[in-house]
Amino acid sequence: MLVFSDLHGDDKGAERMEKAIEKYSPERILLLGDLLDGSEGKTLEVIRRYSGFILAVRGNCDRAYEEETMNIPLPEHNVCTYEGHDVHMQHHPPYPIAYPPGDIVLFGHTHVKELYSEKGVIYMNPGSISYPRDGRPSYGLFDGDILSLRDGDSGETLKSLAL
Repeated sequence: MLVFSDLHGDDKGAERMEKAIEKYSPERILLLGDLLDGSEGKTLEVIRRYSGFILAVRGNCDRAYEEETMNIPLPEHNVCTYEGHDVHMQHHPPYPIAYPPGDIVLFGHTHVKELYSEKGVIYMNPGSISYPRDGRPSYGLFDGDILSLRDGDSGETLKSLAL
């Protein structure tokens, strides 16, 4: 699975996302909000092309009409499973909720990448593939039993954790 957040309709970010999708051919693509931001360029094209593989959540900059435009639903929260782990998706950083050990919590919004484990729960913000606030565009990758943050341009592993 690949994880992206905060594209904000940026063509360069969409090109980075498409490059990662072509490289890894994921079974699922997770989008953590702030996708189009009113734009209908390359980002919309990429999202429509892969809409059958996408699971997403609504960001604070996403508009209600964009669900139909993109052909994907944008709920506030979403949950899927990966290798027996519940994966919770939301746009904003998580509130102090007690998730069961083994769960994974994905969030965006801050444009700052994070990957850490606390009390048996893994937390990941993939950062922004378009407008990083920490210097490097980035995305997340689930690969077997490893969850990693990847550089949006080179694909280099920036940080990883075992599930």
